[in-house]
Amino acid sequence: MRFVHLAPDSSARSIKRSGLTGTKAALAAASGQEVILANAVYAMPVVPDMWTTFQWVREIRRYHDARLVAVYFRWPDQEQVYVGRYNQPHIQMSAAAAARWVTSNPLGAQVVVPVGIAAKHILGIRDVPQLIGWTQNPNAEKRTGCVCPACLGQGDRAFMRRVRAAFQAGIVAVRGAQTDKATIDLLGNLEMPLERANGRIAPKPLLAFAKSKNPEIRAAIASLLGMFKALQVESTLLRLVHDDVPAVRKASVEALERVAGMTRTMSLLDKTPPDTIAHFIELAAYEPKEATALKVLDYFASHESVDVTAAVARVATSLLEDFKGSDVTRQRLEALAKEVAS
Repeated sequence: MRFVHLAPDSSARSIKRSGLTGTKAALAAASGQEVILANAVYAMPVVPDMWTTFQWVREIRRYHDARLVAVYFRWPDQEQVYVGRYNQPHIQMSAAAAARWVTSNPLGAQVVVPVGIAAKHILGIRDVPQLIGWTQNPNAEKRTGCVCPACLGQGDRAFMRRVRAAFQAGIVAVRGAQTDKATIDLLGNLEMPLERANGRIAPKPLLAFAKSKNPEIRAAIASLLGMFKALQVESTLLRLVHDDVPAVRKASVEALERVAGMTRTMSLLDKTPPDTIAHFIELAAYEPKEATALKVLDYFASHESVDVTAAVARVATSLLEDFKGSDVTRQRLEALAKEVAS
């Protein structure tokens, strides 16, 4: 089972090297007793609903100025974890069962792994949108007009009317923002209606913000454009992929990969900065189709940039750690890991 832990960007290097050591935690058990854990790791399961997985981002950032990154790790399905709503009793169950519990009870949910996570179990560390989730109280999201899955079922007859209304209300609020910080915060409120719309809303109201002088706003817009259809936003994302600011380029290439797919994106990046290509290659580590991931690695294996070829070697090595595919693919990955690294 895949889980994600949110950590400060400044800790990424040490986590890669040493894993997640965890922190002391006291949990209330369903029996009423208190459970003391010396090395607890707070996490969320990686589920199809992105808002559920990353709902803690904005709340954690209220107390920490540092940018957060997502630390992905694998935990055996049958290993025991604790799951529950924060500040409420937690139940001990298997990791797989905990993921199902969170899916059914998303608001304010959290999973606590009772021991630290060794570096060998870390699958990767990636940037995460900084504007997603609730603040102060998850129940505050359950207000009239809320379009989260808990408040608006997919089969509701007024589904798209409510989703479009939530998006338009969000756009009005963004346009009325008095500061860049307020603009960035309000842009975060658009993630939920856009996720629920699944490409059935036009991106035009957002495109003007892609030319903002503030790189944080441009990066936020790039992330949002990853929720539209490729034909609607590809040209804008291609421009942002060449942005002067690395953070904007990263957000843009991630969004481009989401809307256009790995193969299409791969063919569009030849003239982009090496760090952007290297970041795209890192995304191949999460590609479910091994053939597609291998295609990306092969495509960039002979790139002139050392940073790009080093990324190829890292991803090839990473894919081999948990590889279950054909012998032919394994042999090619092994060759890439050795040849490119040398």
